[in-house]
Amino acid sequence: MANANGWRRVARVVLEGLDQVVGTPEETTSLIDPAIAKFEAQVQLLRAIRCGASIEEATAGYVDPAPDGVSPTTLLEDARRNIQRRRSLHGLACGVPLCANKLGLGPNEAWREIWESCNRTALRFTRRMEECLRNAASLYMAARDAIDLASVLPIGAPLRVAWMEAAELLTVDAVREARALHNRVVLMRQILLLQSRISTHILQPAL
Repeated sequence: MANANGWRRVARVVLEGLDQVVGTPEETTSLIDPAIAKFEAQVQLLRAIRCGASIEEATAGYVDPAPDGVSPTTLLEDARRNIQRRRSLHGLACGVPLCANKLGLGPNEAWREIWESCNRTALRFTRRMEECLRNAASLYMAARDAIDLASVLPIGAPLRVAWMEAAELLTVDAVREARALHNRVVLMRQILLLQSRISTHILQPAL
């Protein structure tokens, strides 16, 4: 009985951890969306310069999207930490089959297959989100490097124009990766929510 009570406590911890992993997507997208806005503002600025506006003309009405003075890479780093924290908590999901076994809960093949499918999908989505984060940050930093290189060249010089065009394209790609990240964060919650509910369904009879 004491051993069973111990496994019941473990099962409750596992389910509580999964509930925390589900959370709300806004906790992460509230960091990603401002980064996207900052990327898009840079694209518009670079596009204006490419179309013939001087730096003074292009920046005359420029307003850095909120939060003011915060780099998009800082926002993405905060989002990365948020995702990694959830990834660590999701590791508790591995305790569901073990707890079910220790508590003498007979396996339901259909539920087990759905649960395992959710687990594999969640792990795959997490890897892809981390990849999107790295790509968005790297592309943005490469764009900033291209802008720095262009800034030391004479206005109108072909190489300066080429570097500015490269910066614009790199930033457009950063927007694409950040948007893909946003979409995966939202979809990830649906996967985790289903896995959490199935886990509760599996373990609840013994709690």
